[in-house]
Amino acid sequence: MAAQAWVALVLGLLTSAGVIGTLWQRQHSERVDREHRLEIESRAEWWRRFQWAAELTISEGTEGRRMGLSVVHVLATSPLLTDSERGIVDTVMWARESGGGEQ
Repeated sequence: MAAQAWVALVLGLLTSAGVIGTLWQRQHSERVDREHRLEIESRAEWWRRFQWAAELTISEGTEGRRMGLSVVHVLATSPLLTDSERGIVDTVMWARESGGGEQ
C-alpha cells in the first residue's frame, strides 16, 4: 500500500472518530438538558402545589385546613425540596400546628 493510501485511511478513520464523538457528545448534552428541564418543571409544580396547600391551611373551614396540612406533610417528603424550601415548609407547619393564623 502506498503512503498516500495510508494517509487517506488514517485521515478517514480520524474523521469518522471525530463525527462519532461529536454525535455522542450531542446526545449526552441533550439528555442532560432534558433531565435538567424536567427537574425544573417538577420543582415548579411542587411549588404550585405547596402554595395551594399553604393557602388551604388558612382557610375558614376546618376540613380545608386539615387537608392543607396533610398535603403540606406529603410535600415535605419530596426529594425536590431544597433547604430553603424545607425552612418555609417547617415555618408553615409550625405556625399552623401552634395555632398561628387561626380565624
